[in-house]
Formats: sequence, C-alpha cells, structure tokens
Amino acid sequence: MSFFQKLFGKKKFYAKDNLGTRYDTEDKATNAWNVQGMSVSEGSNVNLHFTSGQGAVNAQITAKGYPYFCYRFATQEQAETAFAALPFIQKAEDSGEFISTKVLEYGCFGIDEGEWEIIAWGADLTRSLFDEALKVMQANDGRQRGAREPKEDEKPAAAKAKPAKPKVKYVGTESNGPNTYEVYKAKSKDEALAYLQDRTVNKRLYYVVVETPEGNWGRDIQGVYKE
Repeated sequence: MSFFQKLFGKKKFYAKDNLGTRYDTEDKATNAWNVQGMSVSEGSNVNLHFTSGQGAVNAQITAKGYPYFCYRFATQEQAETAFAALPFIQKAEDSGEFISTKVLEYGCFGIDEGEWEIIAWGADLTRSLFDEALKVMQANDGRQRGAREPKEDEKPAAAKAKPAKPKVKYVGTESNGPNTYEVYKAKSKDEALAYLQDRTVNKRLYYVVVETPEGNWGRDIQGVYKE
C-alpha cells in the first residue's frame, strides 16, 4: 500500500474501472470459452469441464494459447471469498459487482450439485499474476480443474506516463444487423484503455471500439475486451 493510500484509505473502484469481461453463469463462460477457441478438442484442457467436442475451431485464435486457470469450490462462500482475494479483482463501490483491473475474461458462478467455479483467462494473465492467483485459490481450498501456465514475465520496461487525457479520433458509427459499432482511433493501447475506462455502455449489442496499431479494444455492456 502506498503512502497516499495509507493516508487517505484504500483506493475505491467503480463500475467504469472494469477492464475485463465478467461472466456470472456457467453457460455464458462456456460460450465465450468456445467462441474464443480456448478448447481445441475433447480433453485438451486438463480435465476442464468446458470442452468443445464440436469439431475444429478458429486455428488463428487457438494458436494464441491464452493462459488460464479454473478452480472448483465446495460452497458459494468459499468461491466468493477466493474470488474477492484475487489480485486483479475489486468490488465496485457504485454497482456492488466484482470488476477486473486487467483485460481478462473472468467469472465466479454456480455449477452442478451446489458447487461453484472460478475461471480467468487472457493475454494479460502474466506469470506473476498467475502464480499469485493460484496461491489464493489453493489457500481457499479450491480444486484445480485445469490451467495453462503463462510464459515467464519479461523484465519490466521503463514505466510509461499515463496520458493525462486520452486522445482518440472519432471514425464513425455503423450498424451490422442488430449490432451497433461506435468506432474511434488512438495511437496506443494505453490511450484506448484510458478512453474506454471513462465510457459507459448500457445497451446490449452496442459496442464502443478503439482501433490502434497494437490492436483493437472495445467496450460493451459486459466490460472491456480485446478484439
């Protein structure tokens, strides 16, 4: 905890600070898992109960091999206690919902026979974050259902100054069937994420997308995501 946090109290987080995509049911997490190509074939993910079993999926997506972990708990109380203790999870002051301070897919939800499960995956699940998360899971009596370890963390680069005000350029708004896309351009990932943190999306099938040379990031009603 920093000097200022000690002086003024713990930092508060709000719904707009969510950088991840939250799934509050098993079905939602399973659908996202399969759409993103996290399962290649039956049994490919170390006993993880999310299985594709439906044939081939997008090879370009599966080749990314996002790191992930999935743990099962005997009770809702155990799962929610572990979930709240994860290094990237905070509780929003305004909505009361759990948010992620990292660009990750994540969820804590009930499954069969009263048990609960926690899952998280994504490119931002670094080695240090992964190791810390697994300690939390194990300390709360979680049983591992599957995991893919990330690579070792690279040596930290010089810290980049956070843009005082994100500079984005409006490109236009277009519709594709029921979906509406509000598109912007930015010079970097940092500017894109800073802009998306200050945006709110309250409508389903509405997407705010920021294109950058490092890739495209967006925000919908569920949170921030990387295309």
